[in-house]
Amino acid sequence: MIRLFLDHYLAADLWDADLRGADLNNVILLATNLSEVEDGTLTVEQLTGEDAPLLCGTLLPDSISLDPNRDCPQLPQVLSERYSVSLEEAKEQK
Repeated sequence: MIRLFLDHYLAADLWDADLRGADLNNVILLATNLSEVEDGTLTVEQLTGEDAPLLCGTLLPDSISLDPNRDCPQLPQVLSERYSVSLEEAKEQK
């Protein structure tokens, strides 16, 4: 199983990536282009659940009908908690 050790991607483009088995739990997918990952290697299950990755400005494949901005409102709070920055500073980074 692949484990993404980076806590988040900023404006990442994962063109033609094979995400089969990738553990995306708790990853921040901010402005990440997943629309061109290798066909069938990214599933709804990888993007949902208790420890689902945070989606904000994420381009998703046509086969996945999730809200690509579903987690934008909570992103400043998460950034503040994970990186020990003030909530005001985290809001500015969004």
